[in-house]
Amino acid sequence: MMRPVKLLCTAAVIATCAGAAAGQTTFKARFAYDVNATPEANYAAFESIARRACRMDLLEAGSLQDKQRMETDCTSRLMADAVAATHNVKLAAVHAERTGGANADQDFAALK
Repeated sequence: MMRPVKLLCTAAVIATCAGAAAGQTTFKARFAYDVNATPEANYAAFESIARRACRMDLLEAGSLQDKQRMETDCTSRLMADAVAATHNVKLAAVHAERTGGANADQDFAALK
């Protein structure tokens, strides 16, 4: 039986277009952690949700390079927030491995 743990993460994306501040966009993304799936499978599902949530319009970004950079930055921040919100040491270890971050066992030792 799948018992998802629902997480609600909010990410603020600050977009700059052609050097001028375009303002701040805030959105919510809903992540469901499947306790019966592996941490790797949950991480892949989180990545897919984050990528979709962080998509932006090319015209809004100003250029393809800015669009790619802003989407990547947004996805990185959203993934870090979502993984931290789970308080799951194994998921944090997968995130640290994929992002080259600090040792997840040390960062999340208090959450066990």
